[in-house]
Amino acid sequence: MNKRDSILFITGSVGLALLVLATLLIGCPTISQERTLNIALGLMSALIAACIPGILGLRIDALPALPIQAGGGIVVFILVVWFRPAALASEPVELQFSNASCQGNVPVGKEINITKLPPALDPTQQQLKSESALGRPVSFTFNYTFGEYAGSRRWTQVKPGVWIEMYPNEILFSAFREVGQQKLFNCMGTVVERQDSSHLKIFIPNKGCDDKLWFNASSGGEWAYLGEMKSVE
Repeated sequence: MNKRDSILFITGSVGLALLVLATLLIGCPTISQERTLNIALGLMSALIAACIPGILGLRIDALPALPIQAGGGIVVFILVVWFRPAALASEPVELQFSNASCQGNVPVGKEINITKLPPALDPTQQQLKSESALGRPVSFTFNYTFGEYAGSRRWTQVKPGVWIEMYPNEILFSAFREVGQQKLFNCMGTVVERQDSSHLKIFIPNKGCDDKLWFNASSGGEWAYLGEMKSVE
């Protein structure tokens, strides 16, 4: 192995080790993070493969008019990206939405003062991107018609599975965690639970279904209509 190959091999080996460690430490990568990790793992693996003697070839005939042929490090890169090792070593993205470890710490209680809202969960600064929500809405408003805090409330999914409900006065908020997906009244949607002793559950329909919110105030109780979602994103 000449000096050039030695440098490539060492660079690839160190880079691969660091990326594997990063993949294990992140644990709950977003879709974009997972994609980036897989590409980076493919590049580092390709550097190592380019330094190893031997011939490795790959031919893809999925498109008869344009067959794809590759060899050496390029083959390793294609195979690594294709099999997505970062996804195999971490929690599947869909399951991250209802995984408390991936969701992280969430304020407990209801009608919480805005001063207790962590910056990482501030809906004015954070909002999950629609392409990362896997069919779920990421924000909406609805008109709450009961009690002293009646009025328009804005809901924002600030990270996968974590929702912040802002009250009309913009001073109070409540936090909800996703507990899973469910089909309700022929509509697939997300069930979220308020983080207080009441364990109030709200059903948020997925995009492409109706825009009706439902609530369940007791375990095993009946779902009741809460309101219609507006300005859905």
